[in-house]
Amino acid sequence: MIRQIFLLIFLWNTVILSNSEVNLKCSSSRMEGYCLCHIKIDLETSLPVNAAVCDYLELEQIPNVASTEAINYLDLSHNNLKELRKDDMSDQLAEILFTLKLRHNQITDLDDNVFDAFSNLKSLDLSHNNIKTIPSKNIFSRLENLHELDLSFNELKDFQDDLFNNLKNLRKLDLSYNNLYNIPQDSAALLEKLGINENILHLAMDNVGITRIHEKYWINFKQIKHLSIADNPLDEIPQTAPSLEYLDISGTNITNLHENYLNYWNLKLLRMSRMNNLVSIPQYALFNLGNLEEFFLTDSPKIENLNEFVFGFMDKNTFPRKFRRFDVSRNKLSTLNDTFEYIFEEAELVDISFNPWQCNCDLLWLKKTDSPIQRRNDFRCASPDEVINKPVLELQPRDVPNCYPEIYGKKIHQTALLLLVMLVCALIVVIIYLCLYSPSWSIKITRTKVSPDSPYSINNEQM
Repeated sequence: MIRQIFLLIFLWNTVILSNSEVNLKCSSSRMEGYCLCHIKIDLETSLPVNAAVCDYLELEQIPNVASTEAINYLDLSHNNLKELRKDDMSDQLAEILFTLKLRHNQITDLDDNVFDAFSNLKSLDLSHNNIKTIPSKNIFSRLENLHELDLSFNELKDFQDDLFNNLKNLRKLDLSYNNLYNIPQDSAALLEKLGINENILHLAMDNVGITRIHEKYWINFKQIKHLSIADNPLDEIPQTAPSLEYLDISGTNITNLHENYLNYWNLKLLRMSRMNNLVSIPQYALFNLGNLEEFFLTDSPKIENLNEFVFGFMDKNTFPRKFRRFDVSRNKLSTLNDTFEYIFEEAELVDISFNPWQCNCDLLWLKKTDSPIQRRNDFRCASPDEVINKPVLELQPRDVPNCYPEIYGKKIHQTALLLLVMLVCALIVVIIYLCLYSPSWSIKITRTKVSPDSPYSINNEQM
C-alpha cells in the first residue's frame, strides 16, 4: 500500500513538473540559468531589436515570455528541445518575432500549424536537428515575410510538393546535408517540385544527391548571388545567371575546368576544395572571372601544377584583379611561377602551405615579395634532399647555389672548370707513368740521334 502511495506521488509530481511553465529569465550579462537579453542591431534592417539569447541552458521546452517583454530576436540554440507545438509560444510573442533560432536541438516533430502566428518572422533556423519529415506543405504558408530559412543538417528524406511556394519573399534557403537521395536528382525537377522562388539570392544544396545540372532552369534565377552545391556527385559546373558572386563546388566529381563553364564576370569567391578527380586547371580556365577576390583550391591530391596562364596573361597593366585571399594549401603543388607575383602583391592573405615544394630558382621570388603568407613555417621544401623540410622563406644562397651565379658562378662554368682540372691532372699522371714505367718510351726520349754525316759521329772521332 505504501509503495503504491509513493508511486502515485511520484507520478503526480512528474505530471505537474512536465506541465509547469518555464519562465524566461533575463540578464544583461551571462549568468547560469539566465538568458542574455540586450539590444542588438538587425543585420538586414540595421535597426535595433530586443534580443533574448537563451542558448546552452539545457531547456526542454520553450520558456514563457511575459506579455510586457517585447522580444524580437529569440535564440534557443543548443538546448534539448524535442518537439515544436503551436501552444509552446504565445501568439502575442510569435507576432512580434523577427528572428527565431532553434539550431542544435533534438527536434524530431513539428505541428502542422506551428508557425501560423509568425506573420512577421523574417529568419527561421531549424538546422542541426533530427527532423525526418515536414508534416504538411502548408507548414510555412503563413510566413509571407520570411527571408531566410535554414533546414540544413537534418534527416529529411522527402519534401511535400510546393513546400516553399508561398514564400514569395524568401531570399536565402539552405537544404544542405539532408538525405534527399530519393527525390528527383535533376536539379530542375527538384527545384520545381519544391516551388522555390526564382528571385532567391542565396541557395545552398550541399550533399543532397544532385547528379545533374539542368542548364536552362538555373538560368531563370536571374538574381542569384550565392550558390553552394558542394559534395554532390556532379561532373560539370552549372550554368547559372551572370549575377553569381559566390560559387562552391567542393567535393564534386568535376574532372575538367574550362573558361566556357566559368563564365561569371561578377563572381567574387570560388571555392574548390576536396576535388579528388580534378587533375589540372588548364590555361585561361579562370580568365573570365574578372572580379574574383577570393580563390580556394585546397585538399586536392591530384593538383600538381597551377598553370601560369590560368588567369590569362598577368602583368601590372593587364591584371586588374584585386585578390583578398588566395589559398592553394594542401595540394600536390611542387612549383609556382613568378607570374603569380601580381596576385600575391594585392592579396590580403595567401596560404600555400602543406605542398611538396621543389626548392629551386622558380620559388625564390617568394622570398622577395611582401605578401602576407600564412602558416609560413608550414611552407617547406620537399626536395632536393639537401634542403628537405626546410622553410622555403628561410632558404640561403648556399642552399641553392645555382640560383646565385654572381656568388657561386654559373653551374656550367663550374662544371667546365672541374672537367678541365680533371683533364690536366689526368695528363700529368699519364706522363709521369710513362716516364717511370715505360723504358722504351724513356730511351726514345733520352737517346741522342746523330746523322752519319755529322762531324760528331763515332767514325769521325776515331779518325
